[in-house]
Amino acid sequence: MIYDTIGGMKAVVYSDVVQMIILLFGIMACIFFAIEEVGSIAKIFAIFPDDRMRAISMASGFDGSSEAPFWGILLGGFFLYISYYGTDQSQVQRGLSSDTTEATKKSLFFNGIVRFPLTIMYMLMGIAVGAVYFQSADLQAAVPPDKLDYMIPQYILLHLPSGLRAILFAAILAAAMSSLDSALNSLSAATMRDFITRKRHYESQRELFLSKVVTVIWGLSITAFAFAVGAIQGTVVEVVNKIGSAFYGPIVATFLIGVISKRVNSRGIFAGIIAGVGLNLYLWLLQPQVYWMWWNLIGCAVTAVVAYGFSGFGAAPDKKTINEYTITDGTIFAAERNWMPYYIALGVYFVLMLAILFAL
Repeated sequence: MIYDTIGGMKAVVYSDVVQMIILLFGIMACIFFAIEEVGSIAKIFAIFPDDRMRAISMASGFDGSSEAPFWGILLGGFFLYISYYGTDQSQVQRGLSSDTTEATKKSLFFNGIVRFPLTIMYMLMGIAVGAVYFQSADLQAAVPPDKLDYMIPQYILLHLPSGLRAILFAAILAAAMSSLDSALNSLSAATMRDFITRKRHYESQRELFLSKVVTVIWGLSITAFAFAVGAIQGTVVEVVNKIGSAFYGPIVATFLIGVISKRVNSRGIFAGIIAGVGLNLYLWLLQPQVYWMWWNLIGCAVTAVVAYGFSGFGAAPDKKTINEYTITDGTIFAAERNWMPYYIALGVYFVLMLAILFAL
């Protein structure tokens, strides 16, 4: 909160780079020492339960029969990440910090390439430490079955050399701070834009001061809220993504409609968002057998349908106002022609990722 308040977006970007280096070191150290403790990579895979080694199943994700249904992850996850990287302020602010649009595109392309290997590293660390867990009585006693988020910290505390513990706990804090700093910055930016400066103009110095105050307020609020979520069910990653998935679909539908439609008006969009989020909350609370990643696609589709339907009962937006923000012809495709090799490369890479997942 302190460096975010003082340094702003520049501090977020630079600190994220340093934190990522520390995080990668921590992952590799955990994998190395876990292999050393178990004896070999072969023993790790032999100890780890077979039912936990299946990367995906071909279940639909609508009947609750699988924790990792292929179609739910593929289709629902597609809409989740479109929204996350395309509309989530915590990510978009990084892209908008680039000098040019081309630099932003390159950063997103690089992220798309690197994210899968990084996820594989997370999985390997989980498998390696999990193998230690299944043969270690002290680790099993320290980590309840319903609190698996504690496994890595407890493994570091109980099984690693004392001189290394501080560095690896710094890696854990780096991972947390990397998420928190961008969230704080985006919350501050959204609050300033949507509430404080929306109808009143401030001098630049005054606006900067207010943004820092808002950042501190959000930081204290998040810290206080953290004490209230200690009893959440499931892992932190899953719960956070569930909360996001209730909103990501309707949000990405709103942005897509905004750039491709000249007919949908604000009332239609508002009704669509209410319907999309409302249906997702219904699925969460009353239809738990529906895999949560599906909410992203379902919320997007429902929001779009309701938005178009409600807009039919009202006047269309002023075309002069929206022409600047909507795609009016095929020029967008001509402008992206130079990037076609990158898009093809991503498509090939995606197929390779699927092949690896099926091989697992």
